[in-house]
Amino acid sequence: MDQCGRGGECGWCFCATVDGETIADLWGGYADSAQTRPWERDTIVHVYSITKAMAALTALLIVDRGELDFDAPVARYWPQDPFSDEVTDLQDNAAHNPRLDASAVNSRAWRAAEIPAGGGTGNARSVARIHAILANGGTAQGRRFFSEVTCRKALEVHDLILGMGGDFMPSPNTLFWGGAGGSLAIIDMDSTGDMRAFAPISAAWKALAAISDAPGG
Repeated sequence: MDQCGRGGECGWCFCATVDGETIADLWGGYADSAQTRPWERDTIVHVYSITKAMAALTALLIVDRGELDFDAPVARYWPQDPFSDEVTDLQDNAAHNPRLDASAVNSRAWRAAEIPAGGGTGNARSVARIHAILANGGTAQGRRFFSEVTCRKALEVHDLILGMGGDFMPSPNTLFWGGAGGSLAIIDMDSTGDMRAFAPISAAWKALAAISDAPGG
């Protein structure tokens, strides 16, 4: 907490799931820079570009129903596409990152708007619960939302800014999205884990490795 006001974090939350079960649900610090409101279990904040993952999950659901084709030209669904000179098919469109007016994000208008690229509000628990769908082959909380084949299509659409996988990831079948404000979501499809923020992510992966290497693990 001594980092508050010096570019560090005043408050935070972290959630990790394995096989759809929550194994860590933590929070601490303050919900405001003045340190007058403690960060509580149900404190919610802007998650900014993590919202893109929610839009992507919605798109995958429609793909699974056969009502959307990622390889189709954008004009089939959006004849007036303003990015038509930059993208040609839906995969390119899904990877497109429109510019964000940073001065607007704390306004009432921003909070009231429906912005699928960055207007989401939630906390680590809510993000982890939703991403558990991808981490577990299209199922979560005893319900199948879409097929595992459709689930794996998320690995085919690359974000032009953030990318997917990378040398710092333990598996090529790893998805991640980051957002302004320090939010981060990671889905390891091989370890079926959903984790946020690199320090606890590293600790969680080390714990999973230890469990796997233990006798009977």
